[in-house]
Amino acid sequence: MRASLSSSHIEACHTTLQKIRDRLDKRDAPASEKPILKIKHHLHWPLSKSETSELLSEVERHKSTFSLRLTVDEMHDLLHALEQQDLLINSVAELQADANRKRMEDKERQLDKRRRRILESFDTLKPWETHESVRKLPHPRTGTSLKARLSGYG
Repeated sequence: MRASLSSSHIEACHTTLQKIRDRLDKRDAPASEKPILKIKHHLHWPLSKSETSELLSEVERHKSTFSLRLTVDEMHDLLHALEQQDLLINSVAELQADANRKRMEDKERQLDKRRRRILESFDTLKPWETHESVRKLPHPRTGTSLKARLSGYG
């Protein structure tokens, strides 16, 4: 929940400042026309010590309220920004993972194509079929050297 400054806080501070202004403006002008008395009158502080302390305390309270409310708002905004940053970081991580996965899939597809081409080139050779067909064909000199060696024993 956001604890921003409400109009009641601003209105209360305005009322206090207006009270100070009214008190300072209530000073009556001196009846004397002597300039020194007029200056003395304007330099004289019109409020008593207790009134000054009370008004100063009230202004300090408003200042503290404003500071606290603004700090709370700043913290809220900071937390919100950090949450958004976390969401962005997670989104970027997901995008990177997707990109890496697609890159790996593309590599696998390329490897699969290359493997298929290599295996297809072996299929055109068909070594077992060739071996079987050649094995069935008799060669005219097949066994000649074996016969010659065997005939020397007999």
